[in-house]
Amino acid sequence: FAKDQPNGTDALIKSGLTESIDGVTSKTTFNVLNEVPNPSWTTDQQIWDNLNEPWLRDAASRNDVIRVISDPNNPINLINDKGQISFFAREHNLLTTSVSQGGLGYTYNPLTYTYTK
Repeated sequence: FAKDQPNGTDALIKSGLTESIDGVTSKTTFNVLNEVPNPSWTTDQQIWDNLNEPWLRDAASRNDVIRVISDPNNPINLINDKGQISFFAREHNLLTTSVSQGGLGYTYNPLTYTYTK
């Protein structure tokens, strides 16, 4: 999510073609994980626990196809500017870990940048 950048998630959100995390799903648009809506979440763990992970689990419960704009095979996308595992890496790990191990059991397709069950 890079604010005001032409080819990122922020641009998708501003396009009017998306829905954010308000819990409403439409057949004519797609949902996008939006930026942090609660300023009291100050740690990465709070953001993960209250935003990213629940959003992904909700999407998985609907068997949504998850499309990404970053490549999980590119190491630069997996580490944040603090040298820690990025939110994208956490999302990739949750999506691709088997259900029996607490993950969502998705498979990543590098040709389409999609995760499917």
